[in-house]
Amino acid sequence: MTANTKNEEKELKENRLWLWRPPEDGYIGRRGLRPKEAPEKVTGRAVYANDVYLPGMLYVKIFRSPYAHARIRKMDTGKAEALPGVWAVIRYDDPDIDLNDPYQPVLGFMWFWHRNSILPDTADYQGVRLGALVVAETEEICDLALKLVGEGIEWESLPFILDPEKAIQTDAPLLHPEKNSKNNIWKDAVILDQGDVEKGFASSDHVVEFSEIKKDDDVWAGVEPGCMVVRWVGDDLEFWYHGQRIGVDVNFISAPVFKNDKKRPKKVIAHTPYNGATFGGNAMGLASHLARYAAIAARKTMRPVKVVDDYAMSWEGNSFETGIARYKVGFNSDGTIVAIKIEIYQKNGLPITSKFIDTIKTPNVYVREIHSYWSRPHESCWKDGAANCTLANLIINKVAACLNMDPIEVQLLNDGAKGQDMAWLDEHVKKPYGMPLRNSLKEVVEAGKKAFDWNRKWHQPGARKLPNGRMHGVGFYAVAGWHTGAMKGGVPGISMARDGTATVFYRRPDCGQSALTTYCQIAADEIGLCYEDVKIEFIDYFYFDAVPPAGSMGSSFNTFGLVVNARRMKNLLLEYVVNPPVEAMRTYGNAIPPALAPFRDKKIEELDIRDGIIFEKANPENRLPVGKVTSLQPRGLEAAAEGGAFFVGDKPPELPEVREKYTMVRQCVFVEVEVDTETGQVEVTRLVHPYDVGQSLNPDVNDGQLYGGAYSGVGVSATESIFYDPHTGVRLNDNMLGYPMLTILDVGDIEAPIVETHLGWSAYGLCGCSEAGKAATAAAILVPAVYNAIGKWIEETPVTPERVLKALGKA
Repeated sequence: MTANTKNEEKELKENRLWLWRPPEDGYIGRRGLRPKEAPEKVTGRAVYANDVYLPGMLYVKIFRSPYAHARIRKMDTGKAEALPGVWAVIRYDDPDIDLNDPYQPVLGFMWFWHRNSILPDTADYQGVRLGALVVAETEEICDLALKLVGEGIEWESLPFILDPEKAIQTDAPLLHPEKNSKNNIWKDAVILDQGDVEKGFASSDHVVEFSEIKKDDDVWAGVEPGCMVVRWVGDDLEFWYHGQRIGVDVNFISAPVFKNDKKRPKKVIAHTPYNGATFGGNAMGLASHLARYAAIAARKTMRPVKVVDDYAMSWEGNSFETGIARYKVGFNSDGTIVAIKIEIYQKNGLPITSKFIDTIKTPNVYVREIHSYWSRPHESCWKDGAANCTLANLIINKVAACLNMDPIEVQLLNDGAKGQDMAWLDEHVKKPYGMPLRNSLKEVVEAGKKAFDWNRKWHQPGARKLPNGRMHGVGFYAVAGWHTGAMKGGVPGISMARDGTATVFYRRPDCGQSALTTYCQIAADEIGLCYEDVKIEFIDYFYFDAVPPAGSMGSSFNTFGLVVNARRMKNLLLEYVVNPPVEAMRTYGNAIPPALAPFRDKKIEELDIRDGIIFEKANPENRLPVGKVTSLQPRGLEAAAEGGAFFVGDKPPELPEVREKYTMVRQCVFVEVEVDTETGQVEVTRLVHPYDVGQSLNPDVNDGQLYGGAYSGVGVSATESIFYDPHTGVRLNDNMLGYPMLTILDVGDIEAPIVETHLGWSAYGLCGCSEAGKAATAAAILVPAVYNAIGKWIEETPVTPERVLKALGKA
């Protein structure tokens, strides 16, 4: 390490990454850039995991339970095994294969049915994988064999429960007596106890109680089946991964298959093709199980295999907000919220208090969670956080309605975090950490009010009837932003070719967030290159491991390491110019190469790089292309070993310590509806979602996430439901035809103004936004808007025509 590099390390350690700013007039924050991934995707050359085919490949499918709660008593797989084209039927009771599930789910506290087996003998909900997997020459043979497996099973029927409140009643049948012999409760805990809520209620001018009910599941309903491809090549294991957390799941792919043979592969070769419809959920167990099935089947047959999980995207789980919450809120006549008490049944979050406690200054808050065994799929995270957002939405709007106030006034009055108001955060957080003294909530509200025309459109409940006979309504709420923490993520490698172009080496599944583009923008700006001269290798490099996009955290985590190593590359180039290494001078008789002569006796700080040109700041005419410098580097691996190649890949320094991170970025949602009081139909005519991203890396990508999430979020709030047969516990619309999804054409005009306050804790002051598009709009957003239209509260979502008519007394 040179002296300059040591100084740079010292500066980075002392610096605060949230105070960094991208170079002015660069590519960061620019619209209209050609996405790096676009050519492969629009031409069809992009390879997804489901596209992978290997010579001699077999297919794997897993049996799924037709019952909501049942146990396998006996299973005869003889007919399936005898079917032509079937290579293996691997059973739950196989004496040789290790079917124990070593996977501890990322969000394991929500996986209440977890049975420590990837092929259990008991189904805890309809559609769960269990019993057997089939390895066959075609998918069609797999399907036929699985049908024969099902015909050979003798079942023991077990009781099931679909209602979250019934599950905790004392007379409810026990679903898991082996785990709890007294009741079905597996968690009953106070997860937040801040201040003194009872004193808060006693000192409040008003107290209101209300409920939030969501008993209908909503699911991700993705169009790409879950998939894994695995093959053994001698003692090496090679796989093509469909999912997000390859760094976690590789452990289960490479685990020993046979109980008496603990041999692991000598080498694991990982490929991460393009992904579709992964969202966050299959970071929570789906992908790890598919990976394990593939590894077992490949080892058993010693043939390449592809696991195809046809219904995984609609069967694998429901979102966090399914459940019930009971609220008690104390507040004063000016709109100040004094105390909040919430009891939650089944609803989940990460934790569920994380958004509203970062949005409201209320000093007295008590939240109790009760979770029980029941007979529905697990809670799963897919562009989620809606359950967290709903708390803030309903509390603010209920208080505003009780006081006949504009909800924006109530939101602004109660803005804060963790019991502290914004004045306290200015003095104790923003100032000490050098952050700008900007008010994110006020800025997103003003941006939204202007785009939405709130001052003209807002009115008292039930006060505006449109010429078409429908009732007009508007709704609003605000909540904290996503993933704003100072985070240390992946470590990219960066190399410079002899022609002056750069390659970023980063391994991460591409799930559609355009990370290839944004990471190239960062590298181009920080090194000083043209965007067109930077590319990214995103597929197979295992050492240069990027944090996956799960949870809107890709940019928040990975930008730090990328900025650091891009700056190191820039420093390396400039150091090469002012102090050429011996290897570069050999060709010129140990003299300075002529191209570098004009920079003799210059210091690094006197130079800069912009648009691929190295120049002297005081004399910009003294310049040369980066390609002239990189062309001087020796060729070949031996030269690279001598230190002549332009490459950086070191880990970044440790992050500066932040004692307690407060979330200070905000977002808000404005929605306009028309309600037909004769049919109950609700039409969303406009939605505006202003979001403070801290620093936008690529506004086009922000638009894609927020616009794309909006219609799916409105769908959750308006239509999406899985319907169950109450007599059998079986789903009735578990397919893409029967599930009432919305499309972008079913929602009116959408606008997502971008606000940049630099109040995030990550590099450039940025924060994530990917989940917010769906989560913030799914958070019962139609409830206050419909109340504004008809003057009646609807406590149960989605806000279907039947529930509207019921609220109006017409059903």
